[in-house]
Amino acid sequence: MKRKEKFFFGCLRAKCVDFAENATRCAKILFLFLSLFVGQPGWTAFEESHTGGRATALDGAMTAATGDVFAMHYNPGSLCDLMEPEAGLYYGRLVKGFDDGGDTSRSFFGWASPSPWGTVGLSYSGYGAADVYSEETLSLGYARAWRERVRWGAVANYLRKSANTNSSAGTVLDPVTGDPVPGAGSPADLSATAWDMTLGAQWVPSDRWRVGVTVAHVLEPDLGFYGKDSVDRVWKVGGGYDTRWGMALVEGSYQNINDKGQARLKGGIEKTMKYVVLRLGGGVGAENYSRLTTGVGARFRALRVDYGYLLPLDTAKDDSGTHQISVALGLGGPDE
Repeated sequence: MKRKEKFFFGCLRAKCVDFAENATRCAKILFLFLSLFVGQPGWTAFEESHTGGRATALDGAMTAATGDVFAMHYNPGSLCDLMEPEAGLYYGRLVKGFDDGGDTSRSFFGWASPSPWGTVGLSYSGYGAADVYSEETLSLGYARAWRERVRWGAVANYLRKSANTNSSAGTVLDPVTGDPVPGAGSPADLSATAWDMTLGAQWVPSDRWRVGVTVAHVLEPDLGFYGKDSVDRVWKVGGGYDTRWGMALVEGSYQNINDKGQARLKGGIEKTMKYVVLRLGGGVGAENYSRLTTGVGARFRALRVDYGYLLPLDTAKDDSGTHQISVALGLGGPDE
């Protein structure tokens, strides 16, 4: 009798463990999709985010900043500042806490090089929410100077959005309702691709002044899984002035999300010394957008490492902030 009871409770325990694991995974999927599609009123796919430690330390106020390999994400016109080929790499974990190791991460790899016909660049960037949701961007950029003081650039972007909504039973679930999708049996059934473009220009009237303008998501691509889900166009204008305390940068942006205009004002200062760069910034705007940022950069010969820290002030009690580090390497040999 005891042996049968032991066998019975062992089977019951195994079933409970399987149920708990399946329930946990379903809860994660539901939580992530609710937060991505429902829980954030202003959320949209491929929304603006910081790529690299330098941009993070300045809260993304990069429209009028000097350019590097990461400029394709901010103002492609500033690619003209490159004097040698440069490669850049960035990877960051944004959210942690899942027991199975699932995290929200962002990555970037890019290359840009000047040539007699202008500056060209190629980059890949990705965003992933555990194994449930991902966004990928493949970019090809070109920039050219006009009469030395004016720089313009354009980037063609291939966008791909995908979702893995497989339940434990092997069926695909709708990300909003949680109901099975008829005729869908694999994660590939939930994916969308589109082409997009970013345009940018800078005017450098003197060695101390810079003015920049950028239009992102020019084509307002549709990346809906079932219905229309367009990425809204973003307009940016910025200025920079080289003061005795460092390069002061300011940027204003406007985006119409879900027929509701959202304006933001960002700024920062960047103090360059011999081998070290100190940065401080922040921003305010619609939808309780409020941030404080800081960071530092270091350069040794052709290698540059940038660190940025971002603290959302509207959720400071529950958020310890985001740390981001990026690496850039000049490929034209060490500096003299």
